Amino acid sequence: MARKGAKRVILASRSSRVSDSVQTLMNDLAAEGTEVVVRQCDVSKKEDVQNLVAASSSDSLPVRGVIHSAMVLHVSLPPFSRPITYLSPSRLL
Repeated sequence: MARKGAKRVILASRSSRVSDSVQTLMNDLAAEGTEVVVRQCDVSKKEDVQNLVAASSSDSLPVRGVIHSAMVLHVSLPPFSRPITYLSPSRLL
């Protein structure tokens, strides 16, 4: 998104922790003119999402797109302890 001209990218996560690699990416994008903001948001909680949207919509740069990418690669508790190859497209939808 930054490479396509986004002036700001908001990264939402449940913990809002930033790894070293993400911090490096944030610094690189900032050097290219894109502000990267990290905000705490658990998308399974309606109030968190409402707060994120409200905070992101209230300033001068409007929200123009959303990408949600989260997944569980492996659940380790029986009877769900199957390898990732068990997942099929129909189970992911």
